[in-house]
Amino acid sequence: MEANQPKINNSETNVSVPGKALLFGEYGVMRGGEAVAVCLPNFKMSVDFSFREDKAEPSYSLSSDYLSRTIVVERNKLDQLLESVEANEERNLACYLSGFSEFLQCVTLSANVSREFSPSLGFGSSSALLSAFHIALAERFFAPNLIEQLSHSEFWSSLYKSLMRLQGRGSGYDIALQTWAALNCKQEFAPTVLSFRDAAYGQATERAMFSPEISVVPMSAAEMAGMGCFVESGVRSETRRVLQHMEKKKIESVFYEQQTSFAKRFLAEPVLDNVTRLCREASNLALSHGLLPATDSLQSFTRRCDSLGIAWKTMGAGYGDCLWVIANRAQVESMISEISAPEMRVQFAFEDF
Repeated sequence: MEANQPKINNSETNVSVPGKALLFGEYGVMRGGEAVAVCLPNFKMSVDFSFREDKAEPSYSLSSDYLSRTIVVERNKLDQLLESVEANEERNLACYLSGFSEFLQCVTLSANVSREFSPSLGFGSSSALLSAFHIALAERFFAPNLIEQLSHSEFWSSLYKSLMRLQGRGSGYDIALQTWAALNCKQEFAPTVLSFRDAAYGQATERAMFSPEISVVPMSAAEMAGMGCFVESGVRSETRRVLQHMEKKKIESVFYEQQTSFAKRFLAEPVLDNVTRLCREASNLALSHGLLPATDSLQSFTRRCDSLGIAWKTMGAGYGDCLWVIANRAQVESMISEISAPEMRVQFAFEDF
């Protein structure tokens, strides 16, 4: 992207990015497969950005209720943090800013998260935050009308490089879908099912190329309303560690192919009966690879689902966060009460929209 002339005036902007939940295609998407996810309108990351000209001592700060303190990075520490392998909040902030370093030489930036959702849900809070930074910085230094930049490879490559610096690996599906939704769904919107694939996967030895293909999956309101709930498990997973663990297990390629197959079969027939079948198959695959945390509550809950013929599946990388349960809110809340699992609760229900 060709940069605008640097703006020396002070300015403020707000960026909102929706959360997401991966429905089908986890792990397969890591190897170039397709993924299906839903963007969640009632889970948003909203960030207020303030830019101020500062030629003397430029710095960058981030404040959030989920941080124990305001994170501050001085200009002269930015490159050093990016080269570090130590994971901490200062380095995370440097990763959010990476790709725009040369344009921030005489700018002090303050970012305050005014609305957010818990990282323990697995709805993409960190990718939403990275997306918000990228949108705000690209608007300032590249193009005010960012919707036009979605077709530019440089836009996506910059975003993907920042993601790789942040977490070291990943398909980029989350950052792509959340950025796309943030720019295309500015107003309030209903839950939107999207498909993703990276058309650039396998085209370069270094994963610097990134070319997401994103489409809205058409579903009737009735079909969407019947797609159940996302239930907080009470167990938080860390995607980076989960993926590292799975890589060490050296799982056969058929596992990844099956995950992609679930996504493709859903896209071929996005109706509720097919969703239920695919959830059952996906949960069996997840169980066979140990992707369900062995907590008493989760074991009791999933056994109860099975006894009632209710389909469910793990979401994303597994190991915790939320379960997808194909039942209405009242049924799910009743089951949670029956097994006395107060740490579990319905966080989202499709029937509410």
